[in-house]
This record gives sequence, structure tokens and C-alpha cells, in this order.
Amino acid sequence: MWHSLPKKLSRKTIFFYQIFLFVIILHALLFLSTIIFFRGPKTLGNIFVHSQLLNHKIDFVVLPYARRVSAQSLNKAIQQKVALQSKLASKETPKPKVKPKIVQQIKKVEPKKIVAQPKPISVKSKQPEPKPVEIKPVQSKSIEKVEEKIDEPIYIGKEDLQALQIHDEISQALQQHWNPPQGIQPTQPCKIKVILDEAGKVKTLNIEQSSTILSYDMAAQMALTKTEFPEKAWNNEFTLNF
Repeated sequence: MWHSLPKKLSRKTIFFYQIFLFVIILHALLFLSTIIFFRGPKTLGNIFVHSQLLNHKIDFVVLPYARRVSAQSLNKAIQQKVALQSKLASKETPKPKVKPKIVQQIKKVEPKKIVAQPKPISVKSKQPEPKPVEIKPVQSKSIEKVEEKIDEPIYIGKEDLQALQIHDEISQALQQHWNPPQGIQPTQPCKIKVILDEAGKVKTLNIEQSSTILSYDMAAQMALTKTEFPEKAWNNEFTLNF
């Protein structure tokens, strides 16, 4: 043991070391928590980058997954409905009381004697014979034939085909994370412009048109930050309609 070191530490130095160690541990925990909860880039900016592939700027319409109902919950709902109908049927509606009909006594009427009327004398009058009616043949009008217009074929270029493929892949990737808030039906769609960097991460999110519902717009932004976009959409910009 070195002679220069003190044999016994004082209480002040021990207390100082304890505080120093506590502060270091606290900072380490805060640093780890920030790494866990704030993982990935979520910064929003106003950077505008021209598209290289999607020059026509197709709008993507994102639809949520269809909600599935389990068989147990469906059976419970059917049983409750049947029980409610049986309760309503058990309550018989009271029949309205029918008042007795008052029958009036009808007096007998003696039949009157019918006097025979004299027969009318038929007088034959000479009527003129009807003239024959000439029937003129009616000329049938010529029916004009309407030519059916055949739809012209639609030609799709190579760039349009690639854009449609990217549209399908992006919509499938977004449907896994897009979950709109229940009971909310916005009057207008939320249009968000997305710019991806070379690694496929979201570089810019810009709301071009709000749905006027803050929770709906935030749910759309959260779905975009969680989505892993296909490689064909990297380093491009596009507009999404939620």
C-alpha cells in the first residue's frame, strides 16, 4: 500500500463520491431511455426535392385493413338479438275493446203494386248505307342505325408501369401501420407529401391539406414514420391521401 494515500477517508469525501456516483447513474439511465423511446429520425422540415421517377406525381390513396370480428363475439351478438326479440314477443299487445253494435229494428215495408207499362212501338227508320273507307298504306320510316363506339386502347409507358408498381407496394406497406382513430370520419382527406432519402427513410413530411381533425392527421404521420418503404421508392417524393 502506498504511503501517500490516506488510510481512512473522511465523511465529506465519502458523501461527495456518493453524490457523484448517483449523478452518473442517473445520467446513464436518462441517456438509455432517450435512445429506446426516440429511435429513428422523426424531424420535420420544409425541404423540397424534385422527383426522379414519379414525374407525374400520382396521389396514393391509403385504406385501413378491414376489421375482423371473432366468431365468439358474433355469436354473443346473435344471442343477445334473439333474446331481445323473444322479450318483445312475450309482451303481448292489449287488444282494443270492441263496442257492441246497436242493431235498430227495421220496420217491414209492404211491397207496392207494380203497374205494367205499355210496350214502346218500334219505328223502323231508313239509315244510309256506310261508305267504304279507303285505307292508305303508311310508309315505314327508315330506322337509323347507331354505330357503337369502340373504346380506344390505353397505352401505358414504362415509367407509368413502374409508378403503378410502386403505388401498389407502398399501399401494401402502409396498410400494416395505418390505423385511423375509431368513430372519426373526416369531411376531406389528409394529403401528406413525403420525401425519402437514399436509404429509404423519411426525410420530409409536409401536410399539404389537413383533414381538420388533429388526431387523424397525427395518426397518418405516425403510420408514415413506422412504415418500411420499398426500395423502388427510395430517393423519391410522392403525395399520400389518407
